[in-house]
Amino acid sequence: MGKSSAFLGTITIIAVALLVLLGITSLPNNAQKTDLKPTNNPTETPITPRSDFGNPSLGPSEADLTIFVFGDYQCIACAQVEPNLIEAVTAYPDRIRLVWKDLPNIQIHPDAMNAAVAARCAGEQGDFWHYHDLLMANQSSLNESNFQLFATEDGLDVEKFSSCYSSRLTEPLVKRDVEEAISLGIDATPYFFVGNTRLSGAISVERLRNMIDLELARGSSK
Repeated sequence: MGKSSAFLGTITIIAVALLVLLGITSLPNNAQKTDLKPTNNPTETPITPRSDFGNPSLGPSEADLTIFVFGDYQCIACAQVEPNLIEAVTAYPDRIRLVWKDLPNIQIHPDAMNAAVAARCAGEQGDFWHYHDLLMANQSSLNESNFQLFATEDGLDVEKFSSCYSSRLTEPLVKRDVEEAISLGIDATPYFFVGNTRLSGAISVERLRNMIDLELARGSSK
């Protein structure tokens, strides 16, 4: 009986070990988190970005609804969604505020951080949005020489712009947005907060307006 019990005990241990092994190796691939991969699935959350960081914005500060967008200047989907975003926002005069947040993914977009710094330097001269549009329209040619060229084209004081950019004066502003994005669990660009609703990816203007209508109906505010 002693030998039989020992034999059965050994078999049981082996069986349990196999079950554990099979359980680990059969985990679905989507259990592994990917970096900045759009999901396009809206989820409800009470957590929203901060509105007191002094980020570039369009629309009244006391608007009925604030839309935050986290973007990357070398993200193709970010450029694709811009016209939809502007079209949706302009459909609600004085009711919508759009706030830009930087989220450069430097692992796959090596010039995105520099572009964000340059745009914020343009913002130091009160011309963030036009410069922002120039960067989005020229995603394939973002480099330091062209940052200077865009500043000239934009009518900026190039000497002040160059000093701001070379000293990385605005980089802490960009990094603050990145830290905030991480704290909010953001894993994609473009990434939107429409009131308390999260959206990611190159969403259509129709879908964006549906979310805006829903949030306005709920009485969301900035």
